[in-house]
Amino acid sequence: MRFSDFLADSVALYMSYVVHPSQIPGNDLFSKVYAMGVLPVLIIALTVIQWSIGLLVNLVNHTRVGAHYYGIFFKDQIALFDETDFVDPEGNDEAVRQLVDRTPRQTTHFSYHIANLLLIMSSMAYQRDDKLVTKAFKILIDCQNQEQRDQAAALLQESERMIDDNACKEFGMHFMGISELKTLGGPFAGLFYNDDTIVLVFKGTSVLAFNEYLLDVTIQRVDASEYLYGEVHKGFHECLFPDPTPLNWYENMTYDQTNPFNTIMENIFEIAKIGKSRTGKPVNLWLTGHSLGGALAALTMARLQMLVKGDDPLMTRDHQTQNNANKKDSINTITVLEEMLARFSDDPELLVLRDCYTVASPKIGDSTFTEEFAHNHLRYCCQSPYKPTYWRIAADKDVVPHLPPGYSVDPNEPCDRLFPCKNCPKVKSWLEDTKNQGQQVQGQQQQQQQQEGSVGNKERKPINHMHSLLDYQHIGQLVKVFNAEKVPKVQPSPFEADLCEGVLRKKEDLQGLMKKLAKIAATWRTQEQIEVTVNASNNASNTTNTTKTTTKTTRTKTTTTIVSTTAIIGMSTCSTVDGDDERRIWAERVQQIADDIAKAQALYDLDELSRLRQPHIVERILLKIPSLLSHAPATYQRNLVRGRFHFKSFPGTEFEERLDQWLEQSETQSVSIDEGVEIASRDDDEQTQEEQPGVLGHPVGVDVDVNVNVMMGKNEGVLESGSNRTTEAAVATMTHTVSVHSHE
Repeated sequence: MRFSDFLADSVALYMSYVVHPSQIPGNDLFSKVYAMGVLPVLIIALTVIQWSIGLLVNLVNHTRVGAHYYGIFFKDQIALFDETDFVDPEGNDEAVRQLVDRTPRQTTHFSYHIANLLLIMSSMAYQRDDKLVTKAFKILIDCQNQEQRDQAAALLQESERMIDDNACKEFGMHFMGISELKTLGGPFAGLFYNDDTIVLVFKGTSVLAFNEYLLDVTIQRVDASEYLYGEVHKGFHECLFPDPTPLNWYENMTYDQTNPFNTIMENIFEIAKIGKSRTGKPVNLWLTGHSLGGALAALTMARLQMLVKGDDPLMTRDHQTQNNANKKDSINTITVLEEMLARFSDDPELLVLRDCYTVASPKIGDSTFTEEFAHNHLRYCCQSPYKPTYWRIAADKDVVPHLPPGYSVDPNEPCDRLFPCKNCPKVKSWLEDTKNQGQQVQGQQQQQQQQEGSVGNKERKPINHMHSLLDYQHIGQLVKVFNAEKVPKVQPSPFEADLCEGVLRKKEDLQGLMKKLAKIAATWRTQEQIEVTVNASNNASNTTNTTKTTTKTTRTKTTTTIVSTTAIIGMSTCSTVDGDDERRIWAERVQQIADDIAKAQALYDLDELSRLRQPHIVERILLKIPSLLSHAPATYQRNLVRGRFHFKSFPGTEFEERLDQWLEQSETQSVSIDEGVEIASRDDDEQTQEEQPGVLGHPVGVDVDVNVNVMMGKNEGVLESGSNRTTEAAVATMTHTVSVHSHE
């Protein structure tokens, strides 16, 4: 909706409350104070901020002075990710493999890798060039011919080029925007896709977009029974679905501007049809979004999973044709997604709905909406072989997940209630009383209609008077991450079934994993240092003996002395044979994970701004607000990475199995040694080498300091190859010197 229309609608709403106070949606004091006092204040604040932003934009675009000071104080968008900032280099590849996987599951599954990848995708949605979008929009307003339409389409495609290029490079996927969601330069919907999977992404609230923050904090709700159920946040609902009472300016809007949800699904079906024609397999559909985008993703999932009602727009206004559609007598047993698939294609298995991962999503609707969502969500999850689940990731310091302000009906979180004196059981009892009252009113209306013989009269909906405008609740399974070194918290939202079992590791399992990673990290680091030492020794020896040859049998010996200064913490085996390449590759991967351990621990003391680009003066002032900074996707990634070892899905079942095999094989080759022992590296049996340069010349000493940052328990074993190949074995310590002496 355009700002002028939103403003006019808000003023009209306020005037209706003044003239008819009984229409105020709430019978408590706060609802009346809000409707008569807070609402106009919010309207005025929104007007001032929006006009101020418009004035700044005009100054920047049309004056040199404005452009100059804009470059000093502001940038278009705080950089959310840098290309070199990959804490888990293998994680994106693993996430893409999981996105395209079609293996049915017995239980729900939270994937750390998918959560991290979808967070990155949500962040990439901010990279769209809004200036080009504005140009395209201006062209479409006064579009006269096909040439102008093509020009606008080219501008929109160019605005998304950076996102598409990055998606191809990093994930092997493409990107395209599919809906503007009735807005310009604000939230929009886009798709990351390949032949096997589609990720629907909603762009959310920008870090410094204060007009979008006001949209989040607005607590006005609308009746969502036409497309959903209960009452839903007005701004979120109008981004996706048509207004219940369209205004005059609707006549001049495109189909996408009046019904974005249908536009989104039609584009998804088209891409899925192309993908399945190439692979012959159903295409996975994943949903994600950050902030406001997370709320829109959740509403999309709610719409797709609900059962089709008799008066659903699918059966009436929006889809009057009945091609391939399910019959009306079965509408109570099919979902909206199944109905839309039946109308679009003959293939009911064209698309498979998978999980929805949202980040920093605000509250969406009232208690009625929350309970209905929980019921539909659980039913769909139980019936689907893929167990699609809504995972809601929130940070403890982020203010947006606590908006709009509302009562908490969760007795396990008394500190999160707006008014601690308002006991949760009373709120729950109020909800039950409201439902009973609504059922009684509905029964009385039905009896009255039967007595009056109301034939042809329009059916009236039962009155469901809200208790308060503060009745806002969360939905889905909460995954709470922290701005500190704490264990993530996983729990269902109020009214939701507990689908979180098995998400987090137990304490003993975590300790076992960390011990394995620390052991193999020390192993590889020591192996790497010994290889460097021996190679340096051989190179130096070969340099001093390039003119020396022999035609008789020789014997060489290399002695490696390790001078320990602390307790033994690692062991190593070093081979010069190419047959151990596979072991080396896996050791490198494990080494990377071990390095990540140190990074995750170090991030606790890392300055929060260091993971963002260097902000300018005004941004630095704004980013001093912890709640504002905690809302940035980069901060969410840092917190998610910090707690990744607590999730069972990291580093992955297959990788852990290979890790156990590697360690088991290594332990069978270990022998016991003491600190400071001298280990000899022996050649094979004496061999005759003719016309070959001497292998070793004068003794060469090389000192190497080995620093292992990952601590572990003492290890009294050292790896030694059982084959007859040339090997070197050594013991690594926390800080020690490796001295290599070569003799003829």
